[in-house]
Amino acid sequence: MTTACHVIIQGRPNDDPLGPTGAVGLIQDGTSTILVDAGDPWNGSEIVGKLKEHQVAPCQVTHVLVTHGHLDHCANLGLFPEATVIMDWDIGKRGNERAEYSVIPGWPYRVSEKCEILNLSGHTASDTIAIVQEKNRLVVYSGDLIEDSQDLQKFEDFLPLDEDEYEDLILSQEIIFGSGDVIVPGHGESFKNPDRYLFLFLSFWRRFMLL
Repeated sequence: MTTACHVIIQGRPNDDPLGPTGAVGLIQDGTSTILVDAGDPWNGSEIVGKLKEHQVAPCQVTHVLVTHGHLDHCANLGLFPEATVIMDWDIGKRGNERAEYSVIPGWPYRVSEKCEILNLSGHTASDTIAIVQEKNRLVVYSGDLIEDSQDLQKFEDFLPLDEDEYEDLILSQEIIFGSGDVIVPGHGESFKNPDRYLFLFLSFWRRFMLL
């Protein structure tokens, strides 16, 4: 089975008439069924319905990756009792008699054959992104480190940067834009990133030539 990346709920911004909510993603790679973020307190039934459209029941979700701890991204974790939950540096799974917890030993951490995650910062003190190999392209689920497609233009407008301008958010966005051909942002439509190799070069050059 080939890897498939989906957005089952598109994130909405604060000024949306329906109110804000975070994006919810689905990754299917044949061995794992990974949910990226778990929605807000009011859209659990919508998530279940959207999963059904992809022939996935909540009990079949093997992993839930929470990009950060804001309520519009993590409120429905209880819908997935069989899943391994990854948030911040923590991994949790319900065992036979009790919950079992462990700590991610280092980054990048591979969730499945085609999905690895990185721990960054900038939207919160601890943000997690998923990088997925889908056919001949890389898809990044960025959480709110990238709010929407306008962040790409804003990032390009910052370039070139002086060394002291590299705050946490800009550093994280540099990594994201260097890692994905397609970006799934926290609160907008997915968008293509045509200059991934340029951003990857800039990131490499800054990290290994300037520092």
